[in-house]
Amino acid sequence: MSFTVPEVWERALPSHSAMVELQANSNWVWPEMTPLQFKALMDAFKDQRELETQLQTAQINARGLLDNQIDALELLTVKGRAAGQFHFKDQPEKLAVLDALVDYGTGRSDTIDEARDFEAAWQKIEAAWIFSPGHDLIAYKAMRPQIETLRIAYSDAKTNWRSAASKLTKMTGELSAVLVAWYDAATRDFPENTPEGAMLRGTIPTYYSSAQQQAQPPATP
Repeated sequence: MSFTVPEVWERALPSHSAMVELQANSNWVWPEMTPLQFKALMDAFKDQRELETQLQTAQINARGLLDNQIDALELLTVKGRAAGQFHFKDQPEKLAVLDALVDYGTGRSDTIDEARDFEAAWQKIEAAWIFSPGHDLIAYKAMRPQIETLRIAYSDAKTNWRSAASKLTKMTGELSAVLVAWYDAATRDFPENTPEGAMLRGTIPTYYSSAQQQAQPPATP
């Protein structure tokens, strides 16, 4: 059974408070881990959670920059092909070059391939032609290297985020296992009819799986 980062964090906070209280008032410390050691585990988890969030935001921003540039290139390619087909309508050989261009699809690679083909066609039929103010062949050619730079930046950002997310998933499972084991030990040592047992059961949320929520109301420890 696996649980989300918020679920585990929601349980970790009151669990640590209960550990501190049991140590201070009942001189009870779990043999496997002191409250101080657990706090270090929580802090590392919190730091990793914040890092994963930052890296996720960074890769989303990098993807946005890339997609914006891809969209701009696609728009120019579509406009340029349409403008060329009108401009060269009375020049059959040049028009044939444009008419032979292929639509590959809607993905990033497809857009880049279509732009590369249009660039080659533009170079072949009339390199000096400008289909719209500010949109000459030199400026158009410069867009693909810019996109490649953005693509590499996005790829790196995505790799960094995935690595952090994978580590966070591992840490979530480890922290969850500690929480379950500690709670099991504490509630066995402090039954429901003790003040400590009542505190534990009343302040620390327990986990439910989706199947248990539908079929079995009692929570697992």
